[in-house]
Amino acid sequence: MDPNRGPTIVLAGHHHFAEALGAAGYRVVHATRDEAVRAAASEAASLVLVDVSGGSVDGVRALRRDPAIAAIPIIALTASDRRQQERALEAGADDAVAVSSGPTMLLARIRALLKLAAYRQDLEGKARDLSDTTGTLYSLIRQQVDELQRVAQLRRFLSPQLAEMVLSAGGSELLASHRRDVAVVFCDLRGFTAFSEAVPPDEVMTVLGDFHAALGRTIFDFGATVERFAGDAIMAFLNDPVPCLDPPLEAVRMALAMRERVAPLTRAWRDRGYELDLGIGVAFGTATLGTVGFEDRIDYAAIGPVTNLAARLCAEARGGEVLVSGAVREALGDRLVAIALDALRLKG
Repeated sequence: MDPNRGPTIVLAGHHHFAEALGAAGYRVVHATRDEAVRAAASEAASLVLVDVSGGSVDGVRALRRDPAIAAIPIIALTASDRRQQERALEAGADDAVAVSSGPTMLLARIRALLKLAAYRQDLEGKARDLSDTTGTLYSLIRQQVDELQRVAQLRRFLSPQLAEMVLSAGGSELLASHRRDVAVVFCDLRGFTAFSEAVPPDEVMTVLGDFHAALGRTIFDFGATVERFAGDAIMAFLNDPVPCLDPPLEAVRMALAMRERVAPLTRAWRDRGYELDLGIGVAFGTATLGTVGFEDRIDYAAIGPVTNLAARLCAEARGGEVLVSGAVREALGDRLVAIALDALRLKG
């Protein structure tokens, strides 16, 4: 790699995010999926982005089969379908990012993978140099690599500070399957579907990137856990795995902070003719929590009626509204100023 330029990224397939990658300082090499293996080797690529949003994951398999580039991280660019992301990971991708997640999420994943690859190369290089005489040291280095992988996994749904806290408190035990009361906040953008069909793709991704950045910072500020980013929909919850003294109160405070942080964005969007606004649902109740997925792709999830209720309330909320469940209202009592609504018939 040219020391005067940033890391080289081979972009195989459709050229999603090429402009954003270049602006972030990366050297971008375009290739077809069939050319990706040769380009990755000849260009000394630091990372490969493979567009599999059309359905086939053969490009990922071809890269992983070639021993000359086996150590190069691969990110699959997928449609929003979770099953397609699973297929890409099963084929050998190190990560899978939906095209709809936008450049902000992709750049964060790239930085994390490049950092992890650099650590791994450094540690494994030192381990090889010392392996003839220091078998114990090699074992310790492998433990450090495993620790970095656990941190990278936790940072998918926790802020860096909380990830370190969970690890220091015995992360695997805290993430084991269990049941706990959690406050769930579900939010998405009113008018996004019509907007996404009417404007150029780059503008859709820009709006999503700004939206994710604003709400992501708010979620981390409140010490909440990110359950999912799915296009314009975001779900987070409080009181697990990091305990929270008053989950319903903190969830409402976080929802209001989200609304306040997105308000300047909605004003700017309206100035450009985009009718977008934030709707939020908040629910409180017992959920089953723990890790889901498979060896190469682990997420932390909350499962149960409380998550469905938060999503249904969000679907009913108009732009700028925060709808809370009866359990939230009851838990907060006089601490919450709210307007009672007529009974809602919610799906499910």
